[in-house]
Amino acid sequence: MNPLGIIMKLKNNHILWLVIILISTSALSFILSHFYPYKGLFVNLFTEIIGILFTVVFVNWIIDKKEEEKWSQVDNKIKKYLITLLNTLLGDFRVVFLIDRDQLNLKNIDPDDQYSYHKELLHIAKEIIAPNIYDKINKFKKPNWEYLDQHFSNIQDEIRNFINTYQNRLNPQEIAILLEIKDYLTKGLGLYGFTPEVFGASKEDYPELSESSWDTINKSIESTADDIKTIISLANDLSLICRDDSYR
Repeated sequence: MNPLGIIMKLKNNHILWLVIILISTSALSFILSHFYPYKGLFVNLFTEIIGILFTVVFVNWIIDKKEEEKWSQVDNKIKKYLITLLNTLLGDFRVVFLIDRDQLNLKNIDPDDQYSYHKELLHIAKEIIAPNIYDKINKFKKPNWEYLDQHFSNIQDEIRNFINTYQNRLNPQEIAILLEIKDYLTKGLGLYGFTPEVFGASKEDYPELSESSWDTINKSIESTADDIKTIISLANDLSLICRDDSYR
């Protein structure tokens, strides 16, 4: 196999070591040419090594560029799948918090463009749900809590499957935010998992519960509201990271 073929089969870490060795050998040849006879030999060796070094660096750049071009369409598809995942997360929040369709700015939504829908859902989450979340969640009835609990469970599974499927093409920051969202979803709805029947109920429905018990339940509800606000903020961060020209 010719030298160029050998270089093209090298992995990045091997190329790095090759470059280090070539630079070291080149520097040594240059130094020896000043202290020993046969200077021409060392100068020629130095020149040859510089040529090889340039070839290695240039070929590695070409390989990286071609690899990036080969995966660019795939990566853009994965980014769009990620936007769709965020739309599922935010869209269900819109449903559970009873945000009517008339609050959506439908004229800005293109049915064939997931990102235009995403921008509107993100706007609803940040500007309507998050600022009023404590008031809204305290008005939840049992069906709202049941829907939210199911949503938390379903989106956890979707995030897990998404990471398992595409982790090799996601950058570390994207994975970190997805895992953080999943952590807040795994945390769940506080005490809801233990006493779902009292969430959405009134004190008259359960007169046997003490005031301190209701205080604990209300703190759990407030904690869930805080978690949802954090999830919305993380979804916004992830949206900014994964957005590229293919969505605009």
